[in-house]
Amino acid sequence: MGELSFLVCSESEFAGDELCQHLEATSHAHVEGVIRDPAALAAEVQSRKVDALFVALVDDSKEMIRALERLPAPRPWILMSGPQGDSGLLLRAMRLGVRDFLPPKPDEVTVSASVERLLFEHQAPVAEARRPAPLIAVFGAKGGLGATSVACQLAATLQRHGPTVIVDLDISAGDVALYFDVDPTYTLANLSGKTGALDSTYLRTLLQRHPTGVRILASPGRPGEINLVDSAHLERVFEILREEFDWVIADVGCSWSSASVRALDLSDQLLLVTAFEVPALHHTRRQLELFHRLGYERKVRLVVNRQSSADAVTGGDLTRYLKREPDVCLPNDFDTATASIDLGKPVAEVARNGGLARAYHHLARRAHEWCGVPLAEPAPSEGWIKTLLRKLRMRTNVPA
Repeated sequence: MGELSFLVCSESEFAGDELCQHLEATSHAHVEGVIRDPAALAAEVQSRKVDALFVALVDDSKEMIRALERLPAPRPWILMSGPQGDSGLLLRAMRLGVRDFLPPKPDEVTVSASVERLLFEHQAPVAEARRPAPLIAVFGAKGGLGATSVACQLAATLQRHGPTVIVDLDISAGDVALYFDVDPTYTLANLSGKTGALDSTYLRTLLQRHPTGVRILASPGRPGEINLVDSAHLERVFEILREEFDWVIADVGCSWSSASVRALDLSDQLLLVTAFEVPALHHTRRQLELFHRLGYERKVRLVVNRQSSADAVTGGDLTRYLKREPDVCLPNDFDTATASIDLGKPVAEVARNGGLARAYHHLARRAHEWCGVPLAEPAPSEGWIKTLLRKLRMRTNVPA
């Protein structure tokens, strides 16, 4: 049936040794080493290249959990044992992608069964596996900073690299359909009551197609439909969309709800949109503090929108106040941005060679980098002179 290589991780010498014995007693596991110091976890994982980690948590294992969360993707598969009644711990384990969460001090039979289940998944045909599409959530530090514009323009730019869908999770005041100038037939409200029976065929009927190719899952159009959307719908929706598309964008708006929190939990990257202005930075710092408490800090990217030479706040001011530098800055081009919204077209069509279009191409490239997705370079253009000569040759060769 095969064998998996493991690193055993536990700050307790007794728990770690006992787990090693249980693993070695099976015929499907080999222990490469034991890690007791969380600070050494990343280096050991990088150097040993094991298949999986088996983490035995003790009463206070906060440092070990933090060390696991700091591991870069893709992580080894994780099995874990620990307290079963801690809901916060279970949630963090779920976010880490833990394959099996066992009670404290699992016996040999339980450990063997967990390893066999993992080995069965490990031996699934590689050709049939497809990495789920990255899910990028866009969140405004406060209202009016253009988070929806950023989400829509990023979706339109990424569509040039692969099929992209955008989900409007600003449930009470979503404008994604408006920005793309489409009148959706269906919205998120149509998911009500469909959680158990929801499949890709039905979900695709709810998506509105924009001429760029971007698919849109719009927010409810009427206030009375807001309560029809809940986090149970979203988890299944994102699961399907990540299998069907290359990129999934979630416009979360700037409000906190069960739906927005679930999207932030599930996201691979979280773009926090801010601006070089005092109120925006004040709210940005508050959001960053909250993201830190929720364990999101490793995936937060700071996007400054509408950067201008006339800004009273400078990049240095932002860095000192937030204790971090912006990841991307988008220039303030009011005319292009307004025309894009009015026409329902991406900025690359309104002003193809403009600074704002170039900035969104840069943002899309950074998204590839952050999500670990290789960027296929487009074929070089033949240039206008070669195009003209080719057309002249075609005309010369036309028979009289």
